[in-house]
Order: sequence, then structure tokens, then C-alpha cells
Amino acid sequence: MVEDGTVDGQKLVLKEYTQALMDLTFFQEGLLVDKEFSGETAETEVLGILDAFIEVEQFCIEIMNSDVEEIIGIEQVECLHWRKGALLYMYCNIRTQDKTWIKNHQDEFFKFLSRGVEYLKIMLSTRHVITVDTKDDHDVLKLLQHGIFSDTHMLALMYGAEMCYWYVYYTKMWNNTEDTIVQNASTLQHTGVELLQLYVKMVEGPLNGLGWNCDRARELLDYLMAT
Repeated sequence: MVEDGTVDGQKLVLKEYTQALMDLTFFQEGLLVDKEFSGETAETEVLGILDAFIEVEQFCIEIMNSDVEEIIGIEQVECLHWRKGALLYMYCNIRTQDKTWIKNHQDEFFKFLSRGVEYLKIMLSTRHVITVDTKDDHDVLKLLQHGIFSDTHMLALMYGAEMCYWYVYYTKMWNNTEDTIVQNASTLQHTGVELLQLYVKMVEGPLNGLGWNCDRARELLDYLMAT
């Protein structure tokens, strides 16, 4: 891969390749969003981006025989999962505006929602929660102790929760009784409640007065807890 052929050299190349891939696909994703995923190849392009990100992870594990974080670093790993989850969120969000399409593509829609939630859950758990034995009540420390390291983590909570809501809502709306769908809906209902409760706790706590809003979160939470 590189002139010196060392493992460290290979890791550096893979790390640089991953960053280049994220830069390139960011541009591609922007075009898809601008067009509201309206092109005939939109779904293929979405899947292509996801596969490209997954191949990086597989290469680290299967070829380099190493942990992904050890190769490309925890920040890039976190970003990969975020980008996968956020891309599926944006795709599904656009699709929910076309009720005929999602009803005619139920299996596909549900699979995208499940994958998106899973990617965002992994992203949110990539870094270890900071535990400090102290009486310090500092807002930043509260965020870190709950695994919130950036605004992106807060967005991930809401994106994941909204996809959980869509899964549960449309399962019931379409009276879908397929065992796998129903079981997943039950699991995602619980996941959605957990994500939303954490979001609300952070907004009303350490992030209070900093521009975050709980209105949509409470709306989703009321639905999921009443279902």
C-alpha cells in the first residue's frame, strides 16, 4: 500500500483514504438531499455510500486483522456511523412525504429505519461515558457523563428517535402483523423512549437556554409511551 510497507504506513493510508471517502460522499449526499432523493438511481446511490463506509470497516477487521478504532481512530469511526445513520434518516424522512411509496415499499422502508437506528445507537456508544467521582455539578460534566460529546450526539438522539417513531407508527397504521416487523416495532418503541428521555433530560438540564427545543421530542415521547 505504501513505499515502506510498514503496518503504521498502511494504517496512515487507510486513515487518509477514509477521510477522502467521507469528503467525497459528503458532496454526493448533498446533491441527493438537494434533489430530495428524486432521481431513479437515488436508492442505489444511498446503498452505494453505505457499502463504501462498511467496506472500510471490513477491511480493517478482515484484511488488517485489527480493530477499526485502532486503524482510523475513534473520531472517524464515530463519524462513519453518524454518516450512515444520518443518511438513512434523511432518505426515510423524504420518503415519509410520499405515503404511497412507503406503503408500496414497506419491507424496504422498515429495513432502512432499523439500519438507521442501529447505526446511530452504535455512534452514540462509540466513546465510553465519562464517569467522575465528584460533587461538581458543572453542565459540561453532566453532558459527558451521559455520553453527549457534541451537538451531533444530540441530533443523533432525535434522528434515531424519529426513525423509531416512524417504525412503530407505520406498523400500526398499516396493521402489519408480520412477526419480525411487530417484534422490531416493540424493540424500537423502547429504544425511542430511551433516546427521547435522554434528549429531554439534556435539553431541560445542562443545555437549558442554549437554543435546543423539546416540543417535537415530547410529541414523539407521548406517542411512544401511550402506544
